[in-house]
Amino acid sequence: MDCRAAQRLLAIRSLLSCVEEDGYAAGKAIVCLLKMLRVSRTEQVLIADLVRMSGLRLASRTLEHVLEWGEVSEPLLKEIQTLYAQEMPAIQLRNTLVAERVFSLVLYQNIIGSTRGYEPVPVNQGQEANFPVLPDVGFCQRPWFRAMVVSYLRNVARLIAALEKPFPQALTRAEQICEKWAKEKFVPLSSILAQAMERFFEHAATCEAEARSAIVGIAVKRYLTAQGTLPASLAELVPTYLSEVPLDPFTGDSLLYRREGRGFVIYSVGQNRMDDGGDLTLTPGPEPSADAGFAVDR
Repeated sequence: MDCRAAQRLLAIRSLLSCVEEDGYAAGKAIVCLLKMLRVSRTEQVLIADLVRMSGLRLASRTLEHVLEWGEVSEPLLKEIQTLYAQEMPAIQLRNTLVAERVFSLVLYQNIIGSTRGYEPVPVNQGQEANFPVLPDVGFCQRPWFRAMVVSYLRNVARLIAALEKPFPQALTRAEQICEKWAKEKFVPLSSILAQAMERFFEHAATCEAEARSAIVGIAVKRYLTAQGTLPASLAELVPTYLSEVPLDPFTGDSLLYRREGRGFVIYSVGQNRMDDGGDLTLTPGPEPSADAGFAVDR
């Protein structure tokens, strides 16, 4: 069973527990799902980060329904809140890019050590083993390929440096780097690589916004359980339920909050940088989605 399948099974288990009115089991399934995300930390490559962010978003969508349908104990809510804080995408992103750059550099250094590939291995006189012959890698010595590798390594190093700042400063700087990267002349694939990396940063910022919103959403739920009413503003959650109100990773301002009857929505303005009133509807296609956040409808 792969990691994503296991994540889905835990999400289903949590929802089924809600139907069975077992808030403890529903909460523990969310805890297990979030703890499972730690596995991807050992695989510091971009694809592992994408899997981890996918799991984080799945946990948020599942938790929304759990808080709508069931009651989770205060200790479990606090534990889930702590786990979210430990799994923020921005925390792992810099380490992943460092590992990607090292891997790419070592791979290139090993490839250029041989320009002929592997020859068939003789077994007996007049016979050869059926090992496949790797294609000629002499193109790695060509100027255009070297220019592409140097450009990639240089720009990834700049992105790593950008992540020394928090979001949204890191995101703004990454967008500037990728814009210049895409315009580099005489460098094959520069535009494709730059666009892919920019989309990766935007996806990370969206997941960061949703995770921060989930932390605040849990705090609102804890406040509601204790006080019997929703807070008038997020400031009322500090310092009992939050040490401070998290910032929107796209703007640097506080996350936005709307009460909707007995329900509520915590949200960021998202990739389009526009306040769409807490519209969390996913937009199909390449256009940026509306807002990104966490909503509970009671």
